[in-house]
Amino acid sequence: MKYVFLILSFTIFFTMACTRTSQPGQQTTPVTAPIPEKVETKSFGKAVFKGSGNEPFWSLQIDENHTLMIKSIDDHQFKLNAPITEITTVNDANATNLTADLGDGKVTIMLMENGCQDNMSGKKSSHALQVLIKNETLEKPVLYKGCGEFLDAYLVNNNWILESINGKNITNLPIEKAPTLNINLLQKKVNGFAGCNTFFGAVEMEKGRLKFGDIGLTKKACKDNTTEAAIVSLLNDPAQKHAINKDGSLVIKGAKQTLIYKSDNK
Repeated sequence: MKYVFLILSFTIFFTMACTRTSQPGQQTTPVTAPIPEKVETKSFGKAVFKGSGNEPFWSLQIDENHTLMIKSIDDHQFKLNAPITEITTVNDANATNLTADLGDGKVTIMLMENGCQDNMSGKKSSHALQVLIKNETLEKPVLYKGCGEFLDAYLVNNNWILESINGKNITNLPIEKAPTLNINLLQKKVNGFAGCNTFFGAVEMEKGRLKFGDIGLTKKACKDNTTEAAIVSLLNDPAQKHAINKDGSLVIKGAKQTLIYKSDNK
């Protein structure tokens, strides 16, 4: 009997020692580990623009869906990935401004269409870059400078000067100055000079092919507008195709017309 009593006493003591006690009037609630929040990441598609700079080294990429990615190897160690929310033209600087919202700040990128040369490698690019980063954790905005260029199908995103129509050099055509073609795929806009009037409209890249639309013209009277008619006809031709030659020239070919442009940045 004494032996049974000792076992029962030990069992009660052990149970009480392993049970969490609480103050009178309080309820004991189980403690559970917090569930980590799901981090949303943005997928980055095929790059259509790349840029970089030195001292410190930083890099920029823009994809076909207008998402940017910025990385830096400096004290900030930036790794930013955000969609472009605003695109504006800076006419007096021949540049395009891109803005991306970071939630706690923003990134502003200026693409200047005046050519650029890397200060270390000497490589030449079509655009000079300025990248300005602001957020709540920075004491002051961070500015990076460098060079960049459009890639592959987006190489057409440039300012072009007409060189020939159907094999005839523009110097042999009855026009006062060379026609131009300015393609901005980021804004989906096109404009230029057709030989007498200026034109404007929409443009986009569809499956690697330029698609022009809603081409409008000013209404200046011209003595000889055959050049202008050829340009406008080709831009409105749904069968036109384009290609970038090895020398960097742009060829646009339709059912009846073939135009060759050279880059205005070279």
